[in-house]
Amino acid sequence: MIRPTVLLISGVTESAAAFQRALEEAGLSVRIERDGLNGMRQALDDPPDLVVLDFAADEAPDVLRSRRALRQVGVPLLVLASGEVAGDERPAREADVSFLAAPVRADQLATEARQIIERRARTRERADTPDDRSAASGRLRSGGESQGRRAGNNAARS
Repeated sequence: MIRPTVLLISGVTESAAAFQRALEEAGLSVRIERDGLNGMRQALDDPPDLVVLDFAADEAPDVLRSRRALRQVGVPLLVLASGEVAGDERPAREADVSFLAAPVRADQLATEARQIIERRARTRERADTPDDRSAASGRLRSGGESQGRRAGNNAARS
């Protein structure tokens, strides 16, 4: 079974190691990048199932600009940030962005990451599975069997 992949972008070595352990214990494969720009390039070149960004509040504007590129490749973003960044709800409505306010515990991150990845998988399954009702109504609208039978019966009467 292929394990979902998390790209953890963090310049803080101590927290990155703790986060990596917790994510791996939760059954996730983890790639780590210390530089934000290189991490975003990695995410676009080889999209993971989730990008986790751990950064300081003064870096927030640059990092949040990258969310549009991630959305284009369908990768959700989980931002670990200070309270003032986490309190800004506008970016979360614009893209697949979730926030966890600092300080973040490793087990809390692992739980949130699993939930985001599972939600994304369910959304993809629904998008890939045709709804039986809409398939049936499509047959009726497009002249499926019931209209074909009526046409045959009308031809027999003439």
